[in-house]
Amino acid sequence: MSRALLALALVLVAACGGGGGSSVVVDADPNVPLCTGAAFDNCTENADCASQNCHLFRQSGFQVCVPACDAANPCPDDSSGAPASCNNMGICKPLAPNACRAD
Repeated sequence: MSRALLALALVLVAACGGGGGSSVVVDADPNVPLCTGAAFDNCTENADCASQNCHLFRQSGFQVCVPACDAANPCPDDSSGAPASCNNMGICKPLAPNACRAD
């Protein structure tokens, strides 16, 4: 039984890609528009974002384009209208990503 579990684990790791990329699944629903790189759009790498900053929020389970923030530059609202928060790393964290798909 333990060999079977080990084999399954290896298959899952290989399927997720071991290249250091994110294992977060972005919205692949064909009925939502393509992401444009705007703040809080789904992304897989920095080049996907106008801000050139694609950030994984592991605890929240999403990876999005994030703008920088500080006292002089507050965060924009997310697509639901909720204010994003400026975290201690100086980046904006939305409550949820925009409804778009990264292709």
